[in-house]
Amino acid sequence: MRIPSVCHNPVRGLLACGLLGVACPAPALAEGPEALERYLAEHVRPLLTDELLLDSIRSQNLRTLGFSQEEIERLDLLWRQQVGTDNAPVVQAAIDNPLADWLRQWRDTSDDLIHEAFVMDLVGLNVAAADPTSDYWQGDEPEHATAISQGIYIGELEFDESGRRYQVEVSLPIRDPRTGEIIGAFALGLDPGVFLAD
Repeated sequence: MRIPSVCHNPVRGLLACGLLGVACPAPALAEGPEALERYLAEHVRPLLTDELLLDSIRSQNLRTLGFSQEEIERLDLLWRQQVGTDNAPVVQAAIDNPLADWLRQWRDTSDDLIHEAFVMDLVGLNVAAADPTSDYWQGDEPEHATAISQGIYIGELEFDESGRRYQVEVSLPIRDPRTGEIIGAFALGLDPGVFLAD
């Protein structure tokens, strides 16, 4: 896997170390892309063939692939109106299902290296999320579009207001082993420590 140049940027690496309050020698910066590759290979990619994950996406794709753009935007607006309220059926459908429970269990055993995790269908609507995302439709955002078109998305180092910590968003496409076709995407917010040498 080729890691985009965003991960080879020594300035960004130094910024990440400064924000973490740790010394960051050049070898650790050079190790960043390789450390990420190892982490994904060991802890993330094996999950992408889990039957619960695949069946959940296949099932939602059967419903949503026929949605018009107007319907997608209507649902996205409902989601944003419902987040943080007691009456939130659209949000609850994505955070109270077996796949969401599976995501939370996986995140909670990550030694705090995974801050958020969610799964999107082929049009970019949330299938499941460990916690509510700010919006329901990710199809217009790089987390979905770049992962689908280029095979991986690695975002900027950002401060996550909800978790009050820094993280880097990484997304990977999910392929159906039966057909080899992309059916969705898996997004996670990673602690910057993942990019540092072991």
